[in-house]
Amino acid sequence: MGTFGGYSGPEIISVDKIEEFSNAVSKILYYGGMMHLRNVEMYSKKIILLDPVTIKTGEDVHFHYNYFEEDSWETAGYIYGKQHFYTNKIGSNEFNYVVTAVRCLYELYDEGVGLADVNGDIVSSAYYTGWINHLLDANFSINRRFNLWEVAESYAFEHLEYYDEPLKSRNVMDDIIPRYLMRYAGGVDLSDLLYINNGTETLCEDEAIAGSYPADVLKCKKAVAAVIERYGADEAYSLILEMLKKEYCAREGEQQECISALAECSLHLHARTILYLACELLEKHFWVEWKSVKDTAYSDEKMSQYASDLLLSFRKEGRERPIKKIKTSEFLKNDGYFAFYDTPDELKGYPNYYLSDADRLFWWDGSDEVEITEKTEKWLNKRVEEYKEALKNTPDECDTQQFVKELIDLLFDVESRYKRVFAFQDMFYEFIANASKKEYRAAMEVLRKLYDDNAEAGKIIEKVSWSWDLASKNVTCNRGRMNLRRYLALLANVELRKKYLGF
Repeated sequence: MGTFGGYSGPEIISVDKIEEFSNAVSKILYYGGMMHLRNVEMYSKKIILLDPVTIKTGEDVHFHYNYFEEDSWETAGYIYGKQHFYTNKIGSNEFNYVVTAVRCLYELYDEGVGLADVNGDIVSSAYYTGWINHLLDANFSINRRFNLWEVAESYAFEHLEYYDEPLKSRNVMDDIIPRYLMRYAGGVDLSDLLYINNGTETLCEDEAIAGSYPADVLKCKKAVAAVIERYGADEAYSLILEMLKKEYCAREGEQQECISALAECSLHLHARTILYLACELLEKHFWVEWKSVKDTAYSDEKMSQYASDLLLSFRKEGRERPIKKIKTSEFLKNDGYFAFYDTPDELKGYPNYYLSDADRLFWWDGSDEVEITEKTEKWLNKRVEEYKEALKNTPDECDTQQFVKELIDLLFDVESRYKRVFAFQDMFYEFIANASKKEYRAAMEVLRKLYDDNAEAGKIIEKVSWSWDLASKNVTCNRGRMNLRRYLALLANVELRKKYLGF
């Protein structure tokens, strides 16, 4: 078993949008913390380096590690030539959030119709779209999901093979459209989906207002029932299927007894409406039947407008309204059921750990993507003081080979003590290339100091026994470890490093 994600659409990206789309996927993976793990072995020591995942034009990418979850899952990737995104097991935390956001991106760009899902459950895409809008500085809505019938039908057909009930009412009311946007979702599509799932037993003459859609559905149900009563279940169903294949003029001129009333209903109701009423009365599986009938059923009905122009305008405006932007630190905030499960007594009374921009220093670029708060500024200035002190005590000359060995040894020791604390690949090779410069050696001395100073706070990591993904975030993101991670992120971000350390 495990957690799997999917997307029910065809993944067809128009040629003029391929580069734009691929760049958007790249941004999601990059800012979402997806990493390649690069192994290095020198001086009889093996270390792991972080290499952020990005997509270059024409190149495929494959990855399995997330910086914020600090854990590996089964390989995922993007096949550029086909604009295909694939995953295997994705877990339930940050890795999951990021790859699911890519699936929601497909909903915005795919020329076909599709829905993102996790373990077969439709993903409520508004939250993911909010993060996408933030990353891309875009104004996407989830307007395409309001094409309820088209979207639901695609999803149901995709999942018929795996589920007896491929689409439930909660999928429509909570998943396809979040409840806070349901006021914009009224109409025939919504009514049909609810009738299919809940039946039409509640329809009655006293409550069906003349000229309303429920009244027309009730009238059609009576016509279907009359055909069944007149011809019996099997023959009636055959006659109904035959009628659904006829063109408008043929249905309009229908003379056959009992069928004529149903044919009249077909002139202004969808073929699906007649079929789901027949399936309800004959106890047939609507989605199975509709999948086999759809391509030959009529689509020339002349539907009435059941809502006022004012209501239609209200719905249109609400459906097209951009989803509010959500910052990365908020989107990746992990507050899941197991996030703080079994927090040890030693940490009781301390606040729970939640991701903040202080833990995203690698992604600082001077914009509001990563904000340096007063607290983070104080932490950075402390590192500046330590660096200046180390710089004063660092000799001008050194044995560069010895420095490289000491760097390897230190990074090995950091990971051994604090667990899964890795340097970034570009930073590592930059430091090796500049071993002769005292600034780089002084910066390493600060890392050595942090390694020593945070030992007591960091030793709680020993409470992680066998399963990192089930360990409390308060343990894995303890203050000691995070100080080391933040400093390595500072060193890897050249612009931020220059701003504070001056090199």
